[in-house]
Amino acid sequence: MDNRDRDSEWWDGDLKQALALPASVQIVGRSVSVGDFDDEEHSLPPALTRASPKRKTEYLAGRRCAAEALRAAGCSDASPPGMDQDRLPIWPSGWLGCITHSNGRAIAAASSGAHSRLLGIDVEKLIDPVLVDGIGALVTLEGELAMLTGRIFGDAPGYNLSQALTILFSAKESLYKALYPEVRRFMDFSAARINAWVPGLLDLRLVEDWHPAWRAGSTLQVRYALRADCVYTSLHLPR
Repeated sequence: MDNRDRDSEWWDGDLKQALALPASVQIVGRSVSVGDFDDEEHSLPPALTRASPKRKTEYLAGRRCAAEALRAAGCSDASPPGMDQDRLPIWPSGWLGCITHSNGRAIAAASSGAHSRLLGIDVEKLIDPVLVDGIGALVTLEGELAMLTGRIFGDAPGYNLSQALTILFSAKESLYKALYPEVRRFMDFSAARINAWVPGLLDLRLVEDWHPAWRAGSTLQVRYALRADCVYTSLHLPR
C-alpha cells in the first residue's frame, strides 16, 4: 500500500472520527503533486492564471475535493466552488464548507447550513524546530505553549514545542476560517487564546470583539489530530 492509499483510508474514516465530525459533515481529501491537474487549468479564475504551478495545483485539488464533499453531503449543485473577492470559496446557497491544503495534501469539508452554523478545517505540516521561536512570537500569547507542553499541568501528556506550536497555529486557523464568513474581517492570532484543553480538544476564547454575535469572552472548541508529520484541526458548530 503506497502513501496515497494510506492517506485515502485516513481521510475517508479515521480523520472524520478523530475530529468528531457529525454525519452531516462530509470530508474529502487527496494527496496531490504539482502537475496533477494541468489539463484543468482552463478552469482557473483570472487571479490565478499567473500563479506558481504549486498554487495552481493546490487550488484545483481543493476545489475538486470541495465538489466531492458537497456531493457526498447531498448538495444538488456540487460543482467546484468559485472564488470571491477575498479569494475564498463561493459555496452554493444554503451550504457551507472549508478547504485546506499543505505539504501535498488537499482536504475539503462541506455541510448543509440547516445542520451547521460554523465549519472550519485546517492541516499543517509540523513546524520545523528551528522556526519555533520566530513563528511562536507571531502566533502565541503568554502561557499558551506552556499549557500544551505540560509545563503548567504536570500530569498532562505534554507535546514538544514543534508539535504544540503546530497544534495551536492550526487550531487558530480553523477558528478564523469558521468565523470569517460571519465576521468578514481578518483577525490577528492574538485575538483568541487557549482557555482549556484535553488531548484532542482545545477550548479557544476570543479576547476581543470579532462581531456583534462573537464578543470577547466567547468560547469555541477545536478538535485536533496529531500525525507523525502534520496536524489536522476542525471547528464545527451545529445549528
